[in-house]
Amino acid sequence: MIERQREASLFYLLFYPSELEKTILANGFDPYT
Repeated sequence: MIERQREASLFYLLFYPSELEKTILANGFDPYT
């Protein structure tokens, strides 16, 4: 499931970098790791 979330995050980052960036930072999730 984590892989799926990671894939989705990377996908949405292309369209919503601002939103996802805030969400990633808020959840402490780094798709680039």
